[in-house]
Amino acid sequence: MGPIHRSKSVDLRQVLERAIHGPLETSDILRLSLSSRCSLIEKLINSDELAIPKRIRSISKESLLRLSKSFDFSEEFHDWQRRKRQLLIQALMSKQGNPILSGYRNWDKISQGCKEWILRASARLHRDVYTEGIVEKLPYEHVFEEGAYRQSKGVLTLTFGIFSGSLSSGEGKITQFKHRGELPLDVKECFDTAHHEMTHAIQHHLAYAFSRNQLAPSHPLYSAAAYFYSIDKRKAYIPSSYQEAYDAQPTEIFANWEGEKISSAIHALAT
Repeated sequence: MGPIHRSKSVDLRQVLERAIHGPLETSDILRLSLSSRCSLIEKLINSDELAIPKRIRSISKESLLRLSKSFDFSEEFHDWQRRKRQLLIQALMSKQGNPILSGYRNWDKISQGCKEWILRASARLHRDVYTEGIVEKLPYEHVFEEGAYRQSKGVLTLTFGIFSGSLSSGEGKITQFKHRGELPLDVKECFDTAHHEMTHAIQHHLAYAFSRNQLAPSHPLYSAAAYFYSIDKRKAYIPSSYQEAYDAQPTEIFANWEGEKISSAIHALAT
């Protein structure tokens, strides 16, 4: 994440007012610190839940989209992701990856319990490789629950997974959702979800390390960790109801990217 310059203090209340009644300009956004941007995202989400006119809701969504696109990540962070992904692929090709690839290959022949075990093993290997030599490994759960299909206001949605984590304890939880006791039939989709949510868990690892001053400012992942921490602390995660802004936020871009890349690699190795 590149340096953020501030030439003067900014009154967030005034910026919020502009963001609600007219899309924020890039120049307005770039004057804000990382923390202020995340605070503004949280305030916009809350303000949009109020009974405000449809036109204003549309404007605030555009402001959220522009805020989502305002966060830059360093080349060191992208290099770290690429290097770790290659190390994970090597681990999958070794003896410890055999049960995962075998399970993927025989997905239609194994029980739901075996499928859950294999997804947990694959996600844990992902976590172990990506955090090795960077941050401490935090405790987490990886559970499978009912609730894939959800209906709200007459709209039916399919939810694959979710991650939640605590900055105070460091603990995290990955949940993959089933329908009538079964995971989705598409094996690649199941692995994509497991590694998408594990990417969020790794983001949580970095946020927790930042909160505990475990990363020096000179560390190549320091600025990325500062972003993940600020998102967690300010509760600035944009929900999927703001679809375009949701997809544009770096937390989701990276999770989509890693989930797809890793599940595609597993597919190629197993077939």
